[in-house]
Amino acid sequence: METGRTFGKYRILRQLGRGAMGVVYLAEDETLGRQVALKVLAHTFSSDDQFEERFRQEARTIASLRHPNIVQIHSLERVGEDAAIDMDYVEGGALADAELAGTMTLRRVMGHAWDVLQALACCHEAGIVHRDVKPSNILLEADGRALLSDFGLAKLLAEYHTASVVNV
Repeated sequence: METGRTFGKYRILRQLGRGAMGVVYLAEDETLGRQVALKVLAHTFSSDDQFEERFRQEARTIASLRHPNIVQIHSLERVGEDAAIDMDYVEGGALADAELAGTMTLRRVMGHAWDVLQALACCHEAGIVHRDVKPSNILLEADGRALLSDFGLAKLLAEYHTASVVNV
């Protein structure tokens, strides 16, 4: 999507990242006047009804988690053929980017590890296994706090590919 284009009630400001599941944009929710991260699923996934239902179920589960080190999902959106997740925009970017920039001290690394462990403990108490903990799925707030993101999507993607191979 191009900068300035609208997606339902969202105006796209810029692309933040791209992954196997789709593209994440910085967007403005024009109804509430707030910036969000909007993950728009690739058409391959959003056009598969079974995948989308599993995706919605995972998103509902993750949205029920409340923890200061977990990125909050606000809503699931459908605009025409496209599906998207509206979630907190985390201004500091991904831990992977901070590592590449060489700005990590031992104290910061330990703080981020503690934050992620606290988030994982919350998940495990709720019976949720993340399955894809990696630096690109750990986001950093401007204050240095680490937040865990992208839950369950690795599992859903693996299930989708397995089902696609079996159904061929």
